[in-house]
Amino acid sequence: MKRNYVDPFHGCGNCTLPSPRGIAATWFFPKAQTGNTHPGAAVPFGPMCVIPYSGGYPTGYGVNRPTSYGPAPLMDVELKLKGFTHMAHSGTGAIGYYYNYARFVPLGTDGLAGLDTACAIADEHAEPGFYSVRFPERKLLVELTASRLAAAHRYTYDEGKAVIAVDFAAAGLNPAFGQRFTAASDGMELKIADDGVYAHVCFHTIHIYFYAAIENAAAQLFRSGELLGADSLTLGGEVREHVGAVFTCDGAVANCRLGVSLRSFERARANAQAIGSFDEVCEAAKSVWDRVFDLIDIDTDRADVREIFWSCLYHSLIKPVNFHGESYDWEDDACWTDYATFWDIAKTQLPLCFTLFPEEGADMVKSWQNFFDNAGLYPPSLTLTRAYTLESVQSRALIWLCTIDAWKRGIKVDVERAIDTFKRDLQRDFNRDFTETGVCPLYLHIIDLSEACCRAAEFCRMTGHDEDAAYFAQYADNWRNAFDAETGLLSTKSNYYEGTHWNYSFRQTGVLADRIELAGGRERFTQLLDQFFGYGAQPAYRLSDAGDAETMLAGLELHRFEGFNNEPDMEIPYTYTFVGRHDRVCEIVRAGMRDMFTTGRGGIPGNEDSGSLSSLYVWNAMGIFPTFAGDCMLIGSPVLKSATIHLPSGHDFAIRTVNHSDDNIYVSSITFNGVRLDRAWLTLDEFYSGGELVLEMSAEPASEPFRSPLD
Repeated sequence: MKRNYVDPFHGCGNCTLPSPRGIAATWFFPKAQTGNTHPGAAVPFGPMCVIPYSGGYPTGYGVNRPTSYGPAPLMDVELKLKGFTHMAHSGTGAIGYYYNYARFVPLGTDGLAGLDTACAIADEHAEPGFYSVRFPERKLLVELTASRLAAAHRYTYDEGKAVIAVDFAAAGLNPAFGQRFTAASDGMELKIADDGVYAHVCFHTIHIYFYAAIENAAAQLFRSGELLGADSLTLGGEVREHVGAVFTCDGAVANCRLGVSLRSFERARANAQAIGSFDEVCEAAKSVWDRVFDLIDIDTDRADVREIFWSCLYHSLIKPVNFHGESYDWEDDACWTDYATFWDIAKTQLPLCFTLFPEEGADMVKSWQNFFDNAGLYPPSLTLTRAYTLESVQSRALIWLCTIDAWKRGIKVDVERAIDTFKRDLQRDFNRDFTETGVCPLYLHIIDLSEACCRAAEFCRMTGHDEDAAYFAQYADNWRNAFDAETGLLSTKSNYYEGTHWNYSFRQTGVLADRIELAGGRERFTQLLDQFFGYGAQPAYRLSDAGDAETMLAGLELHRFEGFNNEPDMEIPYTYTFVGRHDRVCEIVRAGMRDMFTTGRGGIPGNEDSGSLSSLYVWNAMGIFPTFAGDCMLIGSPVLKSATIHLPSGHDFAIRTVNHSDDNIYVSSITFNGVRLDRAWLTLDEFYSGGELVLEMSAEPASEPFRSPLD
């Protein structure tokens, strides 16, 4: 069973990657070298996940302290737990707020005094949809599982009665990490009813309703370690103390359930009561994952590659989440939350979702448009602690491109509504610098908006909206204002987020032909790519610890590829396809797959970023890679011997290799549906119509270069 190959602990700790060799040794990894995932129980795209809570950064799991660069410093060498929380982020970096809502704490003989006790653990185990652990000192077995909008817990004490506290107020991470990393509640309301405990908590303007119940248990409210005699409690303002309910069971086993809603107590209760027994919920969760994994078949002789692939597919689908009618801003349509940051997931994770789950993709697009109608903007990030960020240093108009990419991949899109929201977004005061002068203070915004306008003009022409196409096209050439014609690269007159001007200079944009011409033609553009990827260069610096500022500055001055450690240039190896150098694609992709992913807790090369790095591995391992809002799928160098994607349309897309081995990294010939191709790419129609792609592999590059998509 494919589920058995998944390791939910994959990427939960600091990186323990192989020592990079060859071309990979020249890359500089600037960002945190830890995957930042958690092993909590969840179902695909489910808002409700339930995780073991240690107070670690950033998900609430593990032993890491905060870091942005290099390996994370540790708060302890031994993992200890302070309970079990819900709805945490997955694989994020320093976004600033993390959920860890409704912390369940199995109490010992010290009672409520044990709310902050970090307990030693043993026998930790996780698989998709299930997590378990033992607390030896408390003689306790904990088991966790989840459905989409509810969680189920089972606590089994070896002796005595089960006593469980549920803390609804103490959200966020260890207070020692500072307020920035804590989502304290902005007021709350609790009440005890005959069937359970209801909690309404506001976190940074987002209202969340919880319903908690434990079979055969009596509940009492508590505050700051003291039991209360009242059946209800209302607190205003910021709450940073322990507030919740204690459940005392009749026996040694506590079967608990927690429901969540963004609308009402009643819906939270209905979501919790819709699930069955613990074992039924657990089996249902595993069945959901089995159906997801059955969408892809793979063949490999390597056990480590098999484990990495399925673990990466698993982590690709934890976030974002779909609340399906639980929207906090409008009544009827689905609202997606916890995208974290669109710039992380847009290029690999969202195309994977669109490909495998078109109905979920349609919900995504609809929710973005609904959000615009209600908030008057497209959010560059969207979470349950802050609905949007008005200004982002990293991106603008990415949701235009995500919407267009979804439409090109067959997702249902309300075309007129999309065009209207694109226009209104461009006309916001926030974008006036771009529309009136063609220049933004941050040049990343120039290329973001120019590309959005280029693709929007194309989208309008393809849907018969020629007048709108002309409107967007007038801004599509503004990208030139961000480039230096002498160097052929982005200008150094601006700052660049999480990299330098080199990391953003080689995007596969809709004007790539003009971009190559500005750089001096294909030969000169290829030379720049070679320099960026370190061909002929000495090995790069390595960050020995977080805060190694001197090494960081020296490494950034190399202006080198980030090696799948971060998202700004993760797709750039495939830019070689556009200059007819598929051999370089093969060399770089295989080196990255070999040296930057491995099994275990240290197996992901950087911030997972809600599935971006894991989905990158899934695409690269199969040997096919998406162009973001583009018109083709690019062929790589498969790590797998074969892979078959069972598309929702009923078609199968299969990739088969001939002479596959670790040494045969180059694609020497390409056949699709029995026809020999002179190109290392497929159109989107070819890909989504299904068929068989056969790649003959060799230890030497192809004798003739493959044709560029620009030819």
